[in-house]
Amino acid sequence: MSGPAPARLGIVTGLAAEADRIARAARGLSDGPLPLVFCSGADAGRAQDGAARLIADGAEGLVSFGIAGGLDPALEPGELVLADAVVTPDGERVASDRGWRNRFLALSQSRQPVTVAAIAGADGPLTTLAAKRALSNATGAAAVDMESHAVARAASAAGVPFLSLRAVADPAARAVPACALSGVGSDGRMRPLPVLRELVLKPWELPALVAVGRDTGAALASLGRVAELVLRAFARG
Repeated sequence: MSGPAPARLGIVTGLAAEADRIARAARGLSDGPLPLVFCSGADAGRAQDGAARLIADGAEGLVSFGIAGGLDPALEPGELVLADAVVTPDGERVASDRGWRNRFLALSQSRQPVTVAAIAGADGPLTTLAAKRALSNATGAAAVDMESHAVARAASAAGVPFLSLRAVADPAARAVPACALSGVGSDGRMRPLPVLRELVLKPWELPALVAVGRDTGAALASLGRVAELVLRAFARG
């Protein structure tokens, strides 16, 4: 007799580059179904709809996977944060799945250091130092993104486990220039022309934009090193 069918994993990202890391990792899987992936285009409302859609399409566990803004000043670009809980914009704390979290930590311990802490969800980007400090003080979270609270809510409503794994891009002590936000399309892919138009109007933002690009690259590299481990940790559950 055959055993039960392997569980299907659903993954929500904000950027196409994050989804690409999952796709590369999934190609290395030897068995089991491929994960379902939804890219929100860095839009919290679309992330909410996408997380619910993944559940409707058969996902039996959800992951919020991607880059984040740092709230803990000790975290440097590229460092990973694994949520023990997600704090929603209305203050609710939703715990991630402990067993799944521990399996991931056991797999990742020799590959990439991971900080276990709360992650805050936001409905819009936090671009100023004041906004980051305020959210840090209100929630105690180590990082913030615009997808994790959607994943936490959808998983809680459906009674399925979830995980949130985020790599810090912009650290707590750095503001995000407005031009950096203009280049993300609804499909999550970067569009350089809107960024260039913004830079023409605000050329002084160029150094900050270069820093954002460098730090985002470090964050994506960290995600690429552990994407396979997220899939393996779920499969072993």
